Amino acid sequence: MLLLLAGLCLVGTFLGAPRAKAMFNAPPAAVLWGSLAILLAAGFFVRKGMFRSLGLSAAHLGALLILVGAMWGSQTAHTWRAKLLSRDKPPSIEMLLPVCDAGSTPLPFRLRLRRAWWEFYPPASPEWSLLGVTYDDAEQVCAVEELSGREGQERSFRAINGTVAVLEYDPVHRAMLLAVSRDGRTFTNRLQAGPETYAVALPLTELFATPEAWRAASQPAILLAPPAQAVRDYKADVAAEDAEGNLLAWTILEINRPLHVGGYHVYLTELDPTGLAVVLRAVSDDGLYCVYAGFVLLFGGILLRLWGRPILRVIRAEKGARP
Repeated sequence: MLLLLAGLCLVGTFLGAPRAKAMFNAPPAAVLWGSLAILLAAGFFVRKGMFRSLGLSAAHLGALLILVGAMWGSQTAHTWRAKLLSRDKPPSIEMLLPVCDAGSTPLPFRLRLRRAWWEFYPPASPEWSLLGVTYDDAEQVCAVEELSGREGQERSFRAINGTVAVLEYDPVHRAMLLAVSRDGRTFTNRLQAGPETYAVALPLTELFATPEAWRAASQPAILLAPPAQAVRDYKADVAAEDAEGNLLAWTILEINRPLHVGGYHVYLTELDPTGLAVVLRAVSDDGLYCVYAGFVLLFGGILLRLWGRPILRVIRAEKGARP
């Protein structure tokens, strides 16, 4: 049985979460879980001396609680409870929640997103970068050239067959005075970042005779880009409300830090690139605490069985050996 369970866990690892969930909830798997639960329960009455060993009893009871809790919280159990008890509690729901919205859901509460944001690791370098970019017909960046970000440097920009020189650089205000040359034509322009850490673009239309010629050259532009920062975490300020709008619970959602309310754990799974919406997943907590208690009993019983009795024997032997 242990080899079978280990094999199923190994196969589920390579299948991925959706297919593994379908496999473990399939009818043959349900028969396996039910049979295993029956065998564990029968072990209390069939095996002699079960109740005389605290560690063995705790381990068996813990394994039984884990199976019972997992089956009670399964999608099949939710479906049967909805039919027999008229209890409409979906096992899980995934939703897109815009900022300041509190739309209706099948949940017994409403969710309101107050704000969402990213947190970044500190950049390796505080200096902003100067890039030369071109765009395709769909206004998507199709090529990027590294230019210069330091005062007094001049680099070639192949997209315009010209050069870009940094005349002045103000790192405090994140501003550059640039001189761009092409075919004997030169113009200067001050490129400055805004209050937010977003890239700022300068279209090089003045170097071409007509806007059509500029577009035909793949719309070359100069980009002042912030230092590259890896995302450390993304968070969302989410509140749960009842039908009248009264606050039930509130927290800052993070990855693996859910909001527990109304019999559900609400997880943050994705943040929209605009920061104006998040994807949330609400998972029913039916059977969850039974599983937690089962794990405590299982591991406690194993430790007691493997280490408790030998330690007691040693203590008793030492006491008996004393004069």
